Amino acid sequence: MTDTDAKIKSIFCEELGLEDGAVTDATAYDSTEAWDSFKHLQLVARLEEEFGIELPVDDVIDMSTFLKVKEIVKNHIAKKGAT
Repeated sequence: MTDTDAKIKSIFCEELGLEDGAVTDATAYDSTEAWDSFKHLQLVARLEEEFGIELPVDDVIDMSTFLKVKEIVKNHIAKKGAT
């Protein structure tokens, strides 16, 4: 796990109130009770703030698993670094 992955996971756990061991790449929005629409928006806001990125609506909607969250955030971090 990279430092970025670890930071994303830490934010994910804090915002959703989940234990580190309870989160895997397969952790999904539709099967995680704590991950409701309000928590989803809080998670997005925190990720944007922590990484200095802005996530478009399509990406926010696509964040349906922890794996997708990592992929999307890392993609935007890479784009930010390339500008």
